[in-house]
Amino acid sequence: NGYRDHPEHYTDLLESKDGGETWTRRGSMSEPGQNLAQSTVIRLQGGQLMAFFRSRKERWVFTSYSYDDGRTWTKPLQTQIPNNNCGIAAVQLQSGAIALIFNNQRDDRFRWPLSIALSYDDGFTWPFIRDLEDDDEGHKLASCPRCVFGKKAEYSYPSVLQSKDGYIHVTYTYKRAFIKHVKIGEEWCKTGSTSGAFHGHDP
Repeated sequence: NGYRDHPEHYTDLLESKDGGETWTRRGSMSEPGQNLAQSTVIRLQGGQLMAFFRSRKERWVFTSYSYDDGRTWTKPLQTQIPNNNCGIAAVQLQSGAIALIFNNQRDDRFRWPLSIALSYDDGFTWPFIRDLEDDDEGHKLASCPRCVFGKKAEYSYPSVLQSKDGYIHVTYTYKRAFIKHVKIGEEWCKTGSTSGAFHGHDP
């Protein structure tokens, strides 16, 4: 559907058995009218699938679960994680933690800060959140919220994975100028803080 046809957006899970040459629909994850799109899916240690959704309308990340390998999904529910109609990305780490990359912001005019959050109980609580990118306070009040030195102060559309050596790799749009790659450790995520809307739960 068209980019601005938000009420008509929906999410399906597709599968390929030939290396991506062909795809078939496995299950419906969200329906038209729910305004949920661009899901990121992980497999929890118990075997079930967990999806995180970008919301086109609400100001929160939504989640849903599948207990039959993606054929059917639970009703998407709102989490405590902010979402300002921006893309998100998640990965299950070797430690069992979930790492979620998101814009820690409810105002859809802004796409900063870009933060990483860690959960050690399958997404019920998020005790550690640290910013990957932010901007100086002086620029946040500019008449053009996303413009910094002629560039958009935007950190968005993240992707995340963990390499065999344990490092977490995150790529994202950097001020609409280029793609940036950062390499961080899990412990690094526990030692910082965020200037965003959600500061996490007590460890």
